[in-house]
Amino acid sequence: MFPTAQDPAIVTDEQRAYLLDLLTTGPASLRAAAANLTDAQLAYKASPNRWSIGENIEHIVLVESAMFQGIQKGLSYPDNPDKRAEIRVSDLDIIKAVRSRNMTLPAPEPVVPAGQFASVSGALDAFEQARTANLSVVENATENLRTHFARHPAFGWIDTYQALLVLGLHPVRHLKQIDEIKASADFPA
Repeated sequence: MFPTAQDPAIVTDEQRAYLLDLLTTGPASLRAAAANLTDAQLAYKASPNRWSIGENIEHIVLVESAMFQGIQKGLSYPDNPDKRAEIRVSDLDIIKAVRSRNMTLPAPEPVVPAGQFASVSGALDAFEQARTANLSVVENATENLRTHFARHPAFGWIDTYQALLVLGLHPVRHLKQIDEIKASADFPA
């Protein structure tokens, strides 16, 4: 269960622990989902307009980098507690929406998979490197994550803690999609 705070303008120790757990488990879960898959399985698409497992992994890597740049930009601005009034979603709303496969959004062009990695293994390595760097920033952040903000295409303005929740949950969402691909009737053996 997600820990909530009495004061939405601060991040509690429990919320920070929840976030760090999300960010820590993502790479291993993603690597496990891709383990022992053949090239045919990694490239398989349930339909022409759906992504393959390999494309899902590439997308996760691209989002990790792009979104974290936005988070770092938000942290670079001065504290702005008054901007909290523009936030329209709670932490729990974000968690539910990102975990759910019912809410879908088209990926912005910069994070659409386009074969940018020579191999899935290379993409997974890039994800792990990016996530390790991102984790270091979170672990060492001295800024109040609730008074710095980033704009999200679906949620509008969110605080940087919420943006980090999205970042941590994004691979979880795509792991569900990868499981759906593997469960397809004609998934290669």
